[in-house]
Amino acid sequence: MTDKPLGRVALCSCHDTMRLDERTLRAALEPDAELLFFSRLCRDEIGQCERLLADDGPLSICCTREAPLFEELAGRAGRQAPLRFINIRETAGWSREGGKAGAKMAALARAGLCETKPAMLKEVVSHGRCLIAGPGPQALEVARMVRDDLAPEVLLTGEEEDVLPPLEDTFLLRRGALEALSGRIGRYEAVMTGVRDALPWARHGLAFGEETARVEDTFDLVIEISGGPARFGAHGRDGYFHVRPDDAAGLARAAMQAARLTGEFEKPIYASCDAGACAHARNGVSGCNRCLDACPSSAIRGGGEAVFVDPFICEGCGDCAAVCPSGAMSHAMPRRDDLLETARALLATYAAAGGKTPVVLFHDREHGAELIAALARFGDGLPAHVLPMELHSVSSLGHDILLALTVFGAARTAILAPPERGGELASLREQMALAHAFLSALGYGPRYVPLMLDTANPDALADWLAGMEADAPAVAAPFAAMGGKRDISRMALARLHEHAPAPAETVSLPDGAPYGQVRVDREKCTLCLACVSTCPAGALVDNPERPQLRFVEAACLQCGLCRRTCPEGAISLAPRYNFTSAAQERVELASDEPMECPACGKAFGSKSAIERVIAKLEGLGNPMFATREQRDLLRYCEDCRVIALSRSQDDPFKAGEVPRPRVTEDYAGGDGS
Repeated sequence: MTDKPLGRVALCSCHDTMRLDERTLRAALEPDAELLFFSRLCRDEIGQCERLLADDGPLSICCTREAPLFEELAGRAGRQAPLRFINIRETAGWSREGGKAGAKMAALARAGLCETKPAMLKEVVSHGRCLIAGPGPQALEVARMVRDDLAPEVLLTGEEEDVLPPLEDTFLLRRGALEALSGRIGRYEAVMTGVRDALPWARHGLAFGEETARVEDTFDLVIEISGGPARFGAHGRDGYFHVRPDDAAGLARAAMQAARLTGEFEKPIYASCDAGACAHARNGVSGCNRCLDACPSSAIRGGGEAVFVDPFICEGCGDCAAVCPSGAMSHAMPRRDDLLETARALLATYAAAGGKTPVVLFHDREHGAELIAALARFGDGLPAHVLPMELHSVSSLGHDILLALTVFGAARTAILAPPERGGELASLREQMALAHAFLSALGYGPRYVPLMLDTANPDALADWLAGMEADAPAVAAPFAAMGGKRDISRMALARLHEHAPAPAETVSLPDGAPYGQVRVDREKCTLCLACVSTCPAGALVDNPERPQLRFVEAACLQCGLCRRTCPEGAISLAPRYNFTSAAQERVELASDEPMECPACGKAFGSKSAIERVIAKLEGLGNPMFATREQRDLLRYCEDCRVIALSRSQDDPFKAGEVPRPRVTEDYAGGDGS
């Protein structure tokens, strides 16, 4: 599985609460890794653990519960080598089928040993100035919680009359409405209306001074307490906390988290755009806006010919990378090639260890991992054939990933999504529908189709997994995950087509799919070739030898730039996928005989287009083309046309007779004296 040793892997049965199939694990992971088996590594066998940590070779511990303890011991030992933690307890061992989960444990351990590149980081500065907006009792209580760590300012948005003022003037207190909020951590720009400052001499309750119609101010952090929707969607934004007034635990949690966001710290750069591959715009014409439409946090904005991702606002949902047709938008949590290499190792190890009909369950850490842990502790746990893969965000999955996993041997892919993000999963559903379209058209049937469940109920998750049909034969034709998004998609589709129950040369796809044809109405096309200069992917090309428009279907993004650019309205799009070799070839869409200059014989332009223009000019009354001779000039090449004009009576370059320059003799006298 790898060319370099993976070091030691410590597996613990957690006081014999789960069974470790030593024979299966050794057969699957050795000799790439040295396996060490324990039963109480964090307690009775802590001495052996300390000796392991003192050795500076690579070490992986199959326990996440006691990771803080192991990291503390590693720090004491001065360990410098990598230390990894892999969860096989809640994901495999603590299950009704844990006794036959040896292949699954081996697969999870092997996947946990895969290298992943960390995301780049951006420095963030917060001085701790925090706006707390909400009803009086809750807002004042949160201000008291954070006043020792932050510089809070309270904006009371309710009309409570029985709220007692604070005993000390330790923070600014006002009443008004939070009209608008924009920006990011370290620089939130708030617009407040109807603002009235609290008066210090109020005795029985709060009293306020004169009203200021509009106040604009900047804050590092914002805690908004309201029963309405969050301003930046369910995915949120760093430094912004939205809590319901009746959620006491949520208020305490928001206060605690906000108190830590002061000083200088680093934020991951989740997404970035390769401007050279972006199909957002060309020559002032708008094309692809899929990432702009998909981004739930408004972290992407257009500008020029490409889009820009604000790393301070982006929260890493990955929708942009999932829907990007060219692969210009990339997601770093994890990177596409790292994710696919991990999935390939997971499925290959599972199959080599004797596992059957694997279902890959994608989930996130915050919602999915907790739900799986609850199922393991209070239910039957995950079935032995369900292999979980943790992501920063499940909506980063594109059709390329879903199809590649089918090729790698997944009998099915399933996605566990957080229900609070239900309104932001449209992009993920679109990508699942595209994968479904491919699989169905090739005859793979409903048992291969990706599924999604958005629930917070462990019992609902258990019922869903138990009722999932996953007995379809695996494709198991893996490939190296090399190249960009479209390269990976094409490699996966080629493997699927090769093993398809009902292979087809072409597959019709839903509107908006990033593959398809460009169709040209030859009667309308004048071969102006504006579409060629606009195409961002090089799918439309000209012929330097003659007037001709050619098309490479494999390169087409279906971005629509050519259709919007065409002045004649001659272009239409047809989403489909072409599995034949013709998709890689240059196919003629329109062509014409070149016009031959009657003076020098040089071939130039499109003959029919020039004749069509001449015919349209006749009878229009344009003084520049009123006569036949004037219109015939359009049949000349660019050089001969200038010569012909200079010889005509209406030479535009003729300025009359040039007067003789006056010299000294003209002023001194005719005889020069």
